[in-house]
Amino acid sequence: MTRTRIGTTVGALVLLGASSAAAQADGPAVYKQNCRTCHGVIGVPPKRALDQYKKIATFKDSAFFATRADDSLVAVITKGIGKDMKPFKDKLSKDEIIAVAKYIRTLEKPKQP
Repeated sequence: MTRTRIGTTVGALVLLGASSAAAQADGPAVYKQNCRTCHGVIGVPPKRALDQYKKIATFKDSAFFATRADDSLVAVITKGIGKDMKPFKDKLSKDEIIAVAKYIRTLEKPKQP
């Protein structure tokens, strides 16, 4: 009976540890590796990307974030948009996608008083 409890406790701790590690995905690092080529290092797409993708998101634009909830950002990163943005559901974990969605909000210009 004690052996079963120990096994169950260890198993639960392993699952909690894995879940906790996944929840701490590094948004800036994931963004840098997967998004910056098109969306720019600081959220402003480079000229090449602007020329190629006319509707590419600029994360410095507060109007962009004003009309989008976090779940909308997660959906776009997960599923992509048409031909312009590929889906990342097979490349990034759900936790990484959420971390990127949170990170890009930090790139927004501060609102003027």
